[in-house]
Amino acid sequence: MKRSEISTPRVDRKVLPRVDLYTIDVETGKTIKKMVWCEYHKRMEWIGDFYLESEPKAKHSSDVRNMCIEAWDKVKGKYIPDYPTPTATLIMFME
Repeated sequence: MKRSEISTPRVDRKVLPRVDLYTIDVETGKTIKKMVWCEYHKRMEWIGDFYLESEPKAKHSSDVRNMCIEAWDKVKGKYIPDYPTPTATLIMFME
C-alpha cells in the first residue's frame, strides 16, 4: 500500500470572510443569509458552505465555486452536470 493511501493530507481551502456571508433584505430590513446555486445538489445553499474560487479563475475576490463543500469533496471537483440531450430527429426536420 502506498503511503498516500494510508495518511490523509492536510487541506486548507479558503472560505468567505464573515462579512460576506450575510446581506440585508430590502423589504424587511433584516439580515439574511446569502444563497448560491449548487450545481451538484441542484438547489440554493448558503454561501458559507462553498469554497472560494482559486485566484487565477476568479473574476472577483468573493467568487465561490459552483458546488458546495460537501459535493466538492465528494466528487473532487470533477462533476459534469447532466444537461438534457436534444431529442430532435431527422424526420422532424424534413416535415
